[in-house]
Amino acid sequence: MFTANRSMPVVRLATACFMAFVAAVSGRTSGLAADFAGLAARARSEAATSQGISPDAVDAAASKLRTAIAEARGRGADAGSIDWTALEAQAANASTADPAAIRRIGQSVRSQSKGFDPPAHRGLAAAIERYARLVEAAKSPAGESPARKPLERLAELLDDAAKNGDSAVGDFGGLEAAGPILGSLEDLGLAGGIVSEVRRAVGRPNVFVDVKESLLAEAVNRPVDEVAPVDEVILGIRQRGTGHTQGFVRLDLVPSEDRAVMDLVLAATNHSNTRGGRGPVTVCSRGTTDLGARRRILLEEERAYGLAPEAHASANSQTEGIGVRAHLGRNIIRNVAARRAADMRPEADAIVAGRARERLLHRFDDQTREGVDGISSNYQTRFREPLLIQGLYPEMLHHNTTDAALHSVAKKMLAGQVGAASPPPPPADRAVLSARVHQTAITNAASVWLAGRTITKDEVEEEYRRRGWTLPDVFAKGVEDDEEGGGSADEDKPWSVRFSPTKPLDLDVGDDRVTATLHGDAFTSGDREVGPMDIKASYRIEPSPTGARLVREGDLEIAPPGGQWR
Repeated sequence: MFTANRSMPVVRLATACFMAFVAAVSGRTSGLAADFAGLAARARSEAATSQGISPDAVDAAASKLRTAIAEARGRGADAGSIDWTALEAQAANASTADPAAIRRIGQSVRSQSKGFDPPAHRGLAAAIERYARLVEAAKSPAGESPARKPLERLAELLDDAAKNGDSAVGDFGGLEAAGPILGSLEDLGLAGGIVSEVRRAVGRPNVFVDVKESLLAEAVNRPVDEVAPVDEVILGIRQRGTGHTQGFVRLDLVPSEDRAVMDLVLAATNHSNTRGGRGPVTVCSRGTTDLGARRRILLEEERAYGLAPEAHASANSQTEGIGVRAHLGRNIIRNVAARRAADMRPEADAIVAGRARERLLHRFDDQTREGVDGISSNYQTRFREPLLIQGLYPEMLHHNTTDAALHSVAKKMLAGQVGAASPPPPPADRAVLSARVHQTAITNAASVWLAGRTITKDEVEEEYRRRGWTLPDVFAKGVEDDEEGGGSADEDKPWSVRFSPTKPLDLDVGDDRVTATLHGDAFTSGDREVGPMDIKASYRIEPSPTGARLVREGDLEIAPPGGQWR
């Protein structure tokens, strides 16, 4: 959790962003330095022989931009303040397009926080940036490859990572800067071979979640202990009595590599005592019926769902006694009845087992359907759909199970980003729930969610109301004014923050420390406008009764980009 120390000017404009992120850890492995040294040499070789841009590539980017414009306008984008006429004119003719003008329009698109559908919003911003890159590259002087300088810079980053050693590669120092370079080269359609190799090296999964079966079972495992009357007709004879069912419902993880597989399993035994008869004969019986049911739940990337339940039953009964209401021939009648009961027993047991199986199948279906449907619905409405709408859904997600745990592996990484450069550390010992998150998962998600976006006080208040949360005072007040500006921090002023369009958040993660740096292009409070600025906060990771928490150390530090912190 975040602690509330005294805020500094414009600090409260950034706090909402920090609250959405958690501490990240990155893995270390051996041999990575040598791998990156080899990639650096390959990048330099590619730089020396790289070629120019194909006119067809520019035309294709213009066509995709026109499609993105049509889709965005079709989803309500006209409500924003974008100069659509100018954008359409730039997309109409690549030979006369101006990269600077295209990027200015792109900035106005990115700064729109509302007005049209988020996926169309992001798609339009990406199409504008790609088109601007290609138009700019196509205007390079004859004989100069637009890939040369990016490849040389990429080689420098890889060399630095190799020189700093395996530990530095594991800590990811400097390698995040390779993401935009790779994205630019991909947009240009150049140096595909080395780009793919570097992508594999710095594009490992960056989120790992492990859940032990014991934790999942807490919501499912329960004993079964039920007593119910018995009243049914078997082979024309009515049987009455009492049945007592005892057993256990449990969750059982099934080993599976391609998806997560879980079984809801019932194992129980019913003991019955019944009486039934015909004419002067009454037969008392004791029965034992073994009951079993199973319902499989499958968790895949795109859905969670349950299969139809299965059930089985086997019955075995014994005669406890035979009563005869007759004065003459009682022993003969009893002997005949005993032989008749023995002859009928196998068929009667089969009927009892079949009926028990059908009853169990319907009841187990009724008792588990709501829970399984809830899992399926929640996976879509609480996990997939919100992340898809916000653009935060991972580009790779895989679930699998062993007999002891459920494992989920994800990678959040767009074209202009990188993932982890090393495997994750092992899960914590004896932890029933372990989450290992590389810093790139958080910074990549922040870029998708916040890059170039303007957030206002009204939007923050609306979001808090929608979730039923109480708005902290830090968001309700304006920025403290200085002595010359006058005013007070207690005044209820409108405020806004426009985040950096390239990278709104940086993280520096250690074993017990996290430093987060927010990059803002502009801040406003009332009539005042400040910026651009960087805001840095350091947090100590410490245990608490509810798990790890982040405790801020000292005040937030503020500086202009590249300036001195204060």
